[in-house]
Amino acid sequence: EPRLDPIRARYESSGSFPVSKVRDLSGLKNITFTGHGFLARCSNTELIVSCLGATVSIGNRFLCDCSSLTSVDLASPNNVIEIGDSFLAACPSLTAVDLRGLNNVTEVGESFLAGSS
Repeated sequence: EPRLDPIRARYESSGSFPVSKVRDLSGLKNITFTGHGFLARCSNTELIVSCLGATVSIGNRFLCDCSSLTSVDLASPNNVIEIGDSFLAACPSLTAVDLRGLNNVTEVGESFLAGSS
């Protein structure tokens, strides 16, 4: 079961975050680190990830293996400097990605957008 630790504002998951019809996660705006598998295997077709405004590091498998995902808006997370492995990997339906908010990233893990359209 996923947990949100409000003290450290850190997301930890043993599997995937159960998102099915949620499109805007802006309520999670204090997250500074997304754990491994955050939003992995989500069934959404579109996702606006405006919750990462305070995020500095994105863990492995962020939005990985989301077979129905067609578009992702990451225009707002301006503080991210590190992206883990398999970021948006295995998303074969993905046709539109807005990465403008990731302009401060200095380190990107392996398999960035691997297996995505």
